[in-house]
Amino acid sequence: MSAGRQEFLALVDYKGSGLVVKLPKRRVDELMAEGVGKPFAPAGRVFGEWVSIPTPDRQRWSDLLREGLAFVGG
Repeated sequence: MSAGRQEFLALVDYKGSGLVVKLPKRRVDELMAEGVGKPFAPAGRVFGEWVSIPTPDRQRWSDLLREGLAFVGG
């Protein structure tokens, strides 16, 4: 493992937010416009590059995790 900066990619909260994943702001906005995603706003502060996908969907979550990995690792 490199000594470079490490970032969080995602978290899963089955009792609330569902999948929360870090993506480019443009992609977050697209997912919210489609009604798939919701803003991630812990304690009322909106995180612009994070989106909550509350509905469990194995394929969608897998695809979004790959997108997130490419974004964070890119």
